[in-house]
Amino acid sequence: MDISGFMHKYYDWDAFEKFVKDLYECDGDITVQRDVTELDRYGAKRQTDVKIVRRTRFHKFITLVECKRWKDPVSRDRIDVLAASVEALGANNGAIFTTTGFEEGAKAYAKGKG
Repeated sequence: MDISGFMHKYYDWDAFEKFVKDLYECDGDITVQRDVTELDRYGAKRQTDVKIVRRTRFHKFITLVECKRWKDPVSRDRIDVLAASVEALGANNGAIFTTTGFEEGAKAYAKGKG
């Protein structure tokens, strides 16, 4: 989805995170939190920009979202940090929203991580 045409409205990272949170809040029966800090299974603190929890009758699905309002493309190391957070916090998956795209190495690494 090409959102570059209206991204000028989101001048800073805070407005960008709120925008992404609002996108998910319109998606049905879910809980969406912004700027969540939790202890992972190893006792380390991990901060997530947006956390989405969808509950069904028998299951809970967690998605961790990172929002990158940067001048440069997202690098592989940011994908690695998100993948580690997904594993350490017991989430089902993760996503990164960016206004500048991804480096080629980041794309390949993310694809490998699923």
